[in-house]
Amino acid sequence: MLIGDAPPLDHFDTVLKCKTFFEQYTTLFTNLREEGKISSVYIILLILSTMIATFGLFINSSSVVIGAILLAPLMQPIISLSMGVLRQDSGLELNGAKSIFWGVLAVIFTAAVIAAFIPIDRLTSEMAGRLSPTILDLFVAIVSGIAAAYVKSNEKILGSLAGVAIAVALVPPLAVAGIGLGWLDWHMFIMAFLLFITNLVGIVLAASLTFVFLGFSPLRVAKKGLLTWLVVVLLVAVPLYSAFGQMKEDIAIQKILSNLAFNVGTHDVKLTHVELIHRAKTDEIRCEVITTGILSKTEKELLKEAIVKSIGKEAEVIVTFRYRL
Repeated sequence: MLIGDAPPLDHFDTVLKCKTFFEQYTTLFTNLREEGKISSVYIILLILSTMIATFGLFINSSSVVIGAILLAPLMQPIISLSMGVLRQDSGLELNGAKSIFWGVLAVIFTAAVIAAFIPIDRLTSEMAGRLSPTILDLFVAIVSGIAAAYVKSNEKILGSLAGVAIAVALVPPLAVAGIGLGWLDWHMFIMAFLLFITNLVGIVLAASLTFVFLGFSPLRVAKKGLLTWLVVVLLVAVPLYSAFGQMKEDIAIQKILSNLAFNVGTHDVKLTHVELIHRAKTDEIRCEVITTGILSKTEKELLKEAIVKSIGKEAEVIVTFRYRL
């Protein structure tokens, strides 16, 4: 190129792309470092979102629970932790982990206090839905982690982060764990907390991998952190895979009982809307029974025996009667 000649256009394009990526890189790290720190705003929002989620779980309202998810800022330190894992940045890792730890304690404690003071000891379907985590929940968390990292790295689509938060739902499982703690129901606490841990490890690993593919760290730097979290994910996947087998068994039982019609004494009965809930001591079957008349105590015992015999194992049976006129 002669002196005075203009440089080629592709040179300007390369410089512009490098400048854009550098600005994007700087903005992302500045935001993640800030969002990874504990603040009064962070704790207050978590407590408020937990109160909303807990009341929503008690009144069995999915819309109220979704509102709590949108308010909760728990996703922010998790993404900060992901970047810290990726770049072996001890400051980012430590701040993110501390924020998550204190946030989790705040959510569980708030939900436990509410559950202890509310004179209701009834497991709603919104609570029960957080007590059976399976390997499918881990897949949801992984995909959500990919989406969260991609959205976070692009300011133009940051509004989509709310959708990611709804998909993975971090606060409701913790709120259910807190309710279990308030009721001193340790099975409830453990299963709900397992769902949160599933979401956490899935998001951290997937978000870290996504940041690698987006060019925010060389693989040689990220390798140690990624391998560590991969081992954690595999350990969590063991009970989740076992629970997946339990889910398949539950579906088979529901198929057996759904629309099951037989005679009890002088009345014909039919089972619908079958739901299985696993408790620490015994399983629970909830269903609707459509019958041609009011069943006597003896006929109710025969109904329970028929249901238990159909599934081949002992269970507590809770039914709602509907009468065919």
